[in-house]
Amino acid sequence: MNQTTGERVTVALRVQGPVSRAGVASQLRTRPEVKVIDWDEPDSPQVVVVVLDVLDDGALRV
Repeated sequence: MNQTTGERVTVALRVQGPVSRAGVASQLRTRPEVKVIDWDEPDSPQVVVVVLDVLDDGALRV
């Protein structure tokens, strides 16, 4: 992915487990065009990555 503007895409994570969250966050942080932000930050993310072990009714409400 080549961006000519140099702007970073803000990404928030919704992950069920702390190990999965740490793994996904560490992979995304290696990308210079991605900025991982906390879900509770006042600025809305441009992208939300949802990682689930099981797709159930509760997960569909996210």
